[in-house]
Amino acid sequence: MADNRLFGSRICLHALWLTLCCLPLLAHGADNIFVSGYVYDNQMHMPIPSATIAAIDAADSTAVVSTTANGIYQYNDYIENTGGFALDLPRKHYILKVWNDGYEPQTLDLDLTKLGKRQFQLNLDPIYLKRERSHNLNEVSVTATKVKFYNRGDTIVYNADAFQLAEGSMLDALIEQLPGVTLDDNGLIKVNGRTVESLILNGKDFFNGNKELMLKNIGSYMVKNVEVYDKAGFRSEIAGTDIGDGRYVMDVKLKREYMMGINMNTEAGYGSDNRYLGRIFAMGFTPTAQISAFFNANNLNESQKPQIYSSWVPEEMPTGVTRTLSGGVDYNVTPNDRWTFRGSVSANHTHETDGTDIVQENYLSGGNTYSYRFNRLDHRRLALETDHSVEYKRPGHYGMQLKPYFRYSRRDNRSDDVSAELNSSFNDMTMEFIRNIYAGNSSAAIVNLINRRIETDRIKGHSLHTGGTLMQTFNIPRTGDLLSIEVYGGYDNRHDERFNHFAINFGADPVPADVTNRYYRNYPQFHSNIGGQAKYTLIINRGLSFDFGYAFEHLYGRETSSLFNLAEEGGGSGFIDGKQPSAIQYLTGFDRDNSYISRETTDRHKLYAGIRLNKKINGKDNLLMQYRFPLNIDRQRLHYTRGNIDANLTRTSAVLNFGNMYFHVSNDKRAFGLNWDLKSMKPDMVSMVGFTDATNPLFIRKGNPDLKNALKFDANAYYGFSFGHKRNYLSFRVQFDLTDNALSYGYTYDSATGIRSGSYHNVKGNLGGNGEIRYTFDANGFRIFNRLQGGRRTSVDLVGYDSPALTRSKVYDLNFSDEMHFSYSFGTNKVSASFSGTNNRYSSTLADFTNQNTWSFRSGVSLLYNLPANFQISTDFTVFNRRGYTDVALNSDNFIWNARLTYKALKGQLLLMLDGYDMLHDLSNVSYTMNAQARTETIRTVLPRYFMFHLQWRFNHIPQKKKR
Repeated sequence: MADNRLFGSRICLHALWLTLCCLPLLAHGADNIFVSGYVYDNQMHMPIPSATIAAIDAADSTAVVSTTANGIYQYNDYIENTGGFALDLPRKHYILKVWNDGYEPQTLDLDLTKLGKRQFQLNLDPIYLKRERSHNLNEVSVTATKVKFYNRGDTIVYNADAFQLAEGSMLDALIEQLPGVTLDDNGLIKVNGRTVESLILNGKDFFNGNKELMLKNIGSYMVKNVEVYDKAGFRSEIAGTDIGDGRYVMDVKLKREYMMGINMNTEAGYGSDNRYLGRIFAMGFTPTAQISAFFNANNLNESQKPQIYSSWVPEEMPTGVTRTLSGGVDYNVTPNDRWTFRGSVSANHTHETDGTDIVQENYLSGGNTYSYRFNRLDHRRLALETDHSVEYKRPGHYGMQLKPYFRYSRRDNRSDDVSAELNSSFNDMTMEFIRNIYAGNSSAAIVNLINRRIETDRIKGHSLHTGGTLMQTFNIPRTGDLLSIEVYGGYDNRHDERFNHFAINFGADPVPADVTNRYYRNYPQFHSNIGGQAKYTLIINRGLSFDFGYAFEHLYGRETSSLFNLAEEGGGSGFIDGKQPSAIQYLTGFDRDNSYISRETTDRHKLYAGIRLNKKINGKDNLLMQYRFPLNIDRQRLHYTRGNIDANLTRTSAVLNFGNMYFHVSNDKRAFGLNWDLKSMKPDMVSMVGFTDATNPLFIRKGNPDLKNALKFDANAYYGFSFGHKRNYLSFRVQFDLTDNALSYGYTYDSATGIRSGSYHNVKGNLGGNGEIRYTFDANGFRIFNRLQGGRRTSVDLVGYDSPALTRSKVYDLNFSDEMHFSYSFGTNKVSASFSGTNNRYSSTLADFTNQNTWSFRSGVSLLYNLPANFQISTDFTVFNRRGYTDVALNSDNFIWNARLTYKALKGQLLLMLDGYDMLHDLSNVSYTMNAQARTETIRTVLPRYFMFHLQWRFNHIPQKKKR
């Protein structure tokens, strides 16, 4: 621990020294006030880019300076209107006059002499101009562009119309094509390696940030631009300057015709193997409100549809078959420029059936063993969610946020699990083979068999989560300083009943050593928290601010698990299907040693300090540096009872997160960033109790009172620049992480029975790093993208063999990958090709370790072509190759062919589509992982191939008075 503190202290001193050296850069600045604002149409809340803003000296009525709301960004032939303006004014009293043809002029009193000496920025409330009555507006023409993307300061803007997509594509298909953007099946979006925290619509949150709802329901044809930027947080909006509470967002901007009136996108389809799809998505707009509603029903796993830029990877594909039924409503009401009411209500029901086959080689000093596990599951879940928000904003004065939430879910899960562990590997092992292993079909398997387990589980339960936050933010008069006070609270309750049956055999004995029915009563289980915090931001000048904060939080949690063992005949009919046994039956079988009650209380004090520097350098480069230094002081109390254990533990700890440092310099052509984070991590208190948990007879869990805190350091650096009319981009990124005293679950192995006994331990030596080079070329219809990556990781674990003494094991993973995409667009058509390859080299100092050198390749071509008579075809063909795996079944070649034929009718309002998914019926789903304890190969069930006919209808209604 002394080494940890010394290591952390040195890094802190270097960071503080760097920060202090930068302070002189911002210690001076002009005394002028930077005044900014936006001009909007009063009815449509759309920008008025041609509006004129004049600052008139109130003393003599002379015009001092004037400007236009020229947030018109022009790049080549691309034009974007924002309606923004900015003025740099001396501290005087002004009359601000705003006018535009066709609108009634407006004047505002602007007395800058009343601002404090440390107030250097003023964000005006949005200015709404009323239209003159009976005035015909002039037509405005905007030239279309095929520029795919450009940088507007620190904002990346993608022009949606520049990308060729298959008819009927949703937002996810568009985002997948954006240069430098990756989208995985869980909705995680990264832009040039940086994770997007929120996906928003027209600058506003949508269904509380649910990415999947936007990705699967908003048609790509509705989108004008996709913008990626750091969005200022609520406190920054009140302060009128960026104080570091923002988030990295992807903002989907709709086309103007879809931001008024009512528009609807509906789709229905049915295909082979009983595949079906139904979707309704509707949005309605008024000058002050936006309301959205959706309904979905399908059994397609919500997976990607055949499309031009397929990113299918077998090991990352959704598996099994999931039937989904969902719906919801989202609203956003802004009656004026200060109040905002928004919220959502949604319901979701899923029924998932899946199967997983796992082959695992366990690294042991006395000889490796091989585990085979086959799991089949049937899960049902109903979830109800509602989130709401009330906001009041008066920039420069006061802000308020109230956010309540409520979530409820009910589940009914069943699984069948069959597993065996042997001293030798066997190819083509199956679930039925293990079930019948004692039938005399394989003497070799019996000789090498260590144990066999057959288990069935049924879990029924429900959970509830509710709570909310209230934050008030005050601008300190005559300064730019900000004081925020927040109170919050939450409560969750979980109620589970588990019905479990298992039988365990050891070695060649066909008579089970342990057969039982078990009933778990896992309730009451609940957690609550209540707290409050105060945070003060001291604004020194436009680019320098300090944060200070204090928070107190009280947490309480109770978890109860009662286990009752019943004889084989005691389960009775219907036991595994969830029929609760009689009280007499299960109370007599109470298992005290494997039942527990845990009550944990935490009183947490949080101290926070931070510094933020933001300044223009040389008039064009933006420098941003921030350093955060939090300290948590916890007073924890645990009362844990289990069998003969009645433990009362207390722990008072000061966890010093040595801070998060962020340094970034950028302009519209290049960017450099450096980020590091050093933090301490505490072990869970329950894991420090000296208990023994034998609920899994083949894996005994124990506590370890000697656990220490872990210390993790993570750093990454990035440099990128554009060239060739800014359409080409080259970037470099490196990352390194090191965890000292990492918490690792080590175990001792009994070679006679295959029973493992394990607990958490602290280990040293876990570290890793990687580097990446990205290149994007985009010109004259050609697009080339290449990403080259390489890294090395060391994983350390503890394993014992027929002895309580644990031996350190290390596995090294050296990996390289390259991903290339090429596409050419001609007219409204597009052809593309792609290739990617990954090489993993695993090695170890373990005596019985077999070095691995595995390769995975993906290559494919795709075509989007518009045929005569309103037909369009999109198709992609991909080949997946794997080599180097010890299991020959994994060294495979898979050929995947998908296609879509589309016919447009009613001027594009109606689409008729025919899809073919995995038409060669050759899609597999295999994943491969390795750490210091085992090598694991996982095969999961994939969605069967299908053909589907579906139609999509688009409806857009603009009120007559809005058509101009």
